[in-house]
Amino acid sequence: MKINRLFLWTILPAVLSIASCKDDDDNTNTQPIEISSDITTARTLTDVVDEPGACDYIVTTKVKVLAALTVEPGVIVCFEEDADLSVEDDGSLNAEGTGSMPITFKGEQATRGYWGGLYFKNDDVANYLHYCNISDAGGDDRTIPAKKGALIVYEGGRLKLEHSNVTNSGGYGLLLVDETSNFENSGDNNFETCVTPVGAPLHCFKYFDAGSDFTGNDNNYIDGIVPIGPDVTGTNNWAALNVPYRLPSEISEVSGDIVIAAGTDIIADENAGLRIRTGGSLNANGTATDSITFKAQQATKGYWAGLRFESNDAQNILNYVVVAFGGDGDSGFQVPIIKSNIDVTGTLTLSNSIIRDSDGFGIYVHTSGTFTESNNTYSGNVDGDVEFE
Repeated sequence: MKINRLFLWTILPAVLSIASCKDDDDNTNTQPIEISSDITTARTLTDVVDEPGACDYIVTTKVKVLAALTVEPGVIVCFEEDADLSVEDDGSLNAEGTGSMPITFKGEQATRGYWGGLYFKNDDVANYLHYCNISDAGGDDRTIPAKKGALIVYEGGRLKLEHSNVTNSGGYGLLLVDETSNFENSGDNNFETCVTPVGAPLHCFKYFDAGSDFTGNDNNYIDGIVPIGPDVTGTNNWAALNVPYRLPSEISEVSGDIVIAAGTDIIADENAGLRIRTGGSLNANGTATDSITFKAQQATKGYWAGLRFESNDAQNILNYVVVAFGGDGDSGFQVPIIKSNIDVTGTLTLSNSIIRDSDGFGIYVHTSGTFTESNNTYSGNVDGDVEFE
């Protein structure tokens, strides 16, 4: 007996020491763990509740993530009404699930817009959502001006999203607030049952890939929002998605290079337009079977301003495109306003295309313009098809 007592007293301190070092998040619980204050030290969320489908954690308020937050596969994080997570300063959110054990961020109630969303306000490459399900967000918003979304990237924030589902948002599924937003869309993402799948400035259209699904929402388009800073700079490749891109209701200034893939559809909000400035170019090279369309959101002549080419870049090429319902008289590109689907003061090569239903000319070419065309079709243009100044 003395030997046994001696053995117990020898090992007891070690047992107690091990127990005291164990993180609460590693324990098995029958009730979820509350997250009710800012995260200021590195933390890992683990699958702590055994019951399948049950919440492992409940976020009860608006929480700032100011340190590294890691979420392990299979974890379910639930949110009370209007609660959210905002990744800021030295914080990061890394949630890497698997195909068989995805990570879930959802509302306590499966109500559209029930909780705020996940906000990314810093440029940390660790901000990564992989095999995640994000649902019921897009409610109360903390950005200024307020725009609701399930995933919001703003003020230079960064997010990589891959193999994930964003559903039941009360606003956008994904919102890139300004031109400083950095987004890596590695494909196989699904945006469904949201008000609108994505909102982004035109400068961010280059981030979206043809391997993701943007259908099944109230508004099935990538919504171009008015940028806080410059419109389009640098190199921009717009992929052919399974929904159109929508131009915002203003003249968007293009000082960079836009290359649009065959099969892409672009719709224009009222008074929208694209102005290709000096230093910029627009290259839309479709095919006989996959044309590129520039049309108004409503099939009304003069609904949008159209396209204006001011640069003399040889890459200003429209081939197998359709341009329709331009010639807006209220937001034209110049004063006095000359209404047309396409306005040329620089250089444009147009071929194998359809230019129709303008509230003015199909094409207006100024004395400074260089316009080369072949094998085009014109119809329904109120003031005529091609007019040279």
